[in-house]
Parts: sequence; structure tokens; C-alpha cells
Amino acid sequence: MLYEQRCRRRPTSLARVAFAVLVTGASLCGSAGRGHASDLLAATVGAADTGMAAADLAAPRSPAGAQFANPAGLARFETTINGGLGVAYGTGRVEATFPAGYEENNSVIAMIPEFAYVKRGQGRWSYAVGIHGTVGTRYDYPKKPSVGVNHDLFAEVTIMAAPLSVAYRASDRLWLGVQLMPMFGYFRSHFAIPPYTPDDSEPLFKPRFKLTGPGLTAMGGVTWHANDQVSLALSARPPGKVWMDGSSITPTGDRQDTDLNLKIPAEISTGITLEPLDDWTFAYTLRWIDSSSLGESKVRFGDTSTFDFAFIPDATDEWRHAIGAEWRPTSTLALRAGVSHADHIVGNRGVTPLSYDGEDTRLYAGSGWKRGRWTLDLSAVYKFPDSRHIAPEYAAMFPGRYRSGAAVLLLFGLSRELG
Repeated sequence: MLYEQRCRRRPTSLARVAFAVLVTGASLCGSAGRGHASDLLAATVGAADTGMAAADLAAPRSPAGAQFANPAGLARFETTINGGLGVAYGTGRVEATFPAGYEENNSVIAMIPEFAYVKRGQGRWSYAVGIHGTVGTRYDYPKKPSVGVNHDLFAEVTIMAAPLSVAYRASDRLWLGVQLMPMFGYFRSHFAIPPYTPDDSEPLFKPRFKLTGPGLTAMGGVTWHANDQVSLALSARPPGKVWMDGSSITPTGDRQDTDLNLKIPAEISTGITLEPLDDWTFAYTLRWIDSSSLGESKVRFGDTSTFDFAFIPDATDEWRHAIGAEWRPTSTLALRAGVSHADHIVGNRGVTPLSYDGEDTRLYAGSGWKRGRWTLDLSAVYKFPDSRHIAPEYAAMFPGRYRSGAAVLLLFGLSRELG
């Protein structure tokens, strides 16, 4: 009964932790920021790089992968155009212990486009433009009046980035890169505060809004080829921001300004690539994202600021480890594989049906086939299921079991060298 008592005594506190939305990242923390740590921060962009679990920070397999993780890697490409598309399918499930009987599923199909064009310029310079992001990620849990949940819980986000990059070959062994990343964000949601009314009373507030707006971040990177077999890389992104605004209806029926100044977390990645044998490549990358800063971003209501809430309450930082390998049995074929792990970024006090994640472990496989100037890359990803049990004393909305089901991601990419 603890949760019911909290609903009755402090309903407005639910506004501050009502939900955060699936961000991908980027992807919200790097592609559009970049992000899918534990379902909320995007891990990779590009079919070729995804086949190696995006562990190839020191030697990206595609221009799109370089713009996502380390712009210094653009220096390894001749003038090339690269495009592709990914399709992700995953499920989620909420099994609430209170209110008893609320057990619902959520299915997601998201599109992950990629495009990059890199031009080998005069002297040691290379220039690139690109687009990548995630379209259609959502949490959508239906109402269930029989247990007192009389309103749907819905959130959807699209984040796109359009990096403008420059790479410079300071020497044959030292490459540098920087990029500016204009972004666009779209965030739509509706829910009720409080979400559960056992006495069938109307909720205090029923937010329903659509927010859109531009954003900006940047990234820099360096790659050092210690020798012909060993390459090291470091990339970093300072904090950025997406400025989204729109409007919503107040509890009295008037329209009010609504906005979200979403802070794009800072990020640091480091990686090593080894080629100990002919036709074999091994890679490892470690990434840290300051995702705890997502708790500093708030959805703000112009006339009812009492209901302002953090984008991801109780957020924590992400650490992601990735290991990948590539074997080239012929001059035209490459086979790739990898594994990655990232910890969850939503703390127990921030978990709701519209803001939850779990430990993120993935297996990767891929291939690349080259014919003349054309290269076709294919990759597949399997994300293992994971679940979390949230006790009533921590629950921001519903205590119970939150399950991230198994997910599958399929990508293809096509590249052509132009000169």
C-alpha cells in the first residue's frame, strides 16, 4: 500500500519523474548526440562498423562510422560516398505489482539511416558531410481501466544529426579530425499525473505535447599508427544541446508554452586496433558517456511549472566495452564479428514505463563484399533480454518488473569510391 499512499499524498511529485523518453543516440549522444546505452543510447552507425561491434575506433570501416565515432578516421578514405539503412525490432514489458494486474507489452520498429560523403582534398586534407540518426523509437503502453490506469502512456523521439567534418593527415602515422554536428530533435508524448487513480478520480494533469527544434554539438578525434600493426585512437565530444519547444494544455484547458532544452552528454572514447596477421584485424574500444547529465534537462511547462520533470530522473553514466574482429579470406570478402556490453543509465528512482533500460549485452556479425569500386556491407545484431525489479520504495510510477526483451537489428550499407 506504500505506493498508493504516495499517490494520494504527493501526486505532484510524480510530475518530476513521470517519464523520460527513448533517446537514440544517438541516437542521442553521438549520432544525434549518441546514445542507446542500455536501450537509451545508440551504440553504432554504419553496417560495416556495426559488424565489428563499433570497436574499430582506430580504423573505421566506413565514412559514416568515422563521423559517428572518430572524425580522424576519415583520413583513411579516398573520395567515397556511403549510404545505408538499418531496421531494429525490440519489445518491452511492464508487470506492475501495484496496481496489480497491469501487465502490458510494447513493440518498437525503428529506422536507422546513414549517409556520408568524404572528399579527399588538396594536400593532407579531407572533408566530409553526412546524416545519421534514429527514427521511430517509442514507448507505448496502453491504458487498462480495469485496474485504475485510465490513460495511455506514450513517448516517441526522433533525433537526426548532420555532421560537417574535416580531417588532416599530420603525417603518415598521425591523423586529426574535428566536426560540427547540427541536429534536429522531435519529441512527442502523452500521459497522466498521477498515472493511477484507484478511486476513478480525474488526474491532476494530462500532458500532451509535441516538441521540435534544432541542436548543436561537436566532436574531435586523433588516430596514431604506432606501426603497421598497431593503431590507437582517442575521440571526445563536449556537452551539446537540442532546443525543442511546442505547447500543451493546462489543467484548466488553456494552452501553455512547453519546452525541453535537452543537454547532449559529453563523451570520451578510446580504442586500439591490431593487425598481427595478414588478413586479420582485432579491435577494442571503451566509451564513457556523461549520461547522468540527462537528469539536468527538464520538460518545462510555462504556466504550470509545478509539473516540470527531468528528462531522465536519477540518470547515471554509461560505460561501454566493445571487442571486434575481421577476417578477409579473399581480396573481395570480409567477415566480421563482435560483442559489446553497456550498463544501464536509468537509476531505480527514475524507472517508469516510459523510462527504463537494463544491462545491454549484444552479439554482432557482418560481412563486406567488394567488387570494383563498389562495396556492399551487411550486419546483424542480437541484443540479449534483461529485466529489472523495482521496489515500491524506489518506484517513480509503477513498482514491479520491467523487461527489455530480445532485440534484433539488421543493417545494409553501400559504398562507392569516386576517385
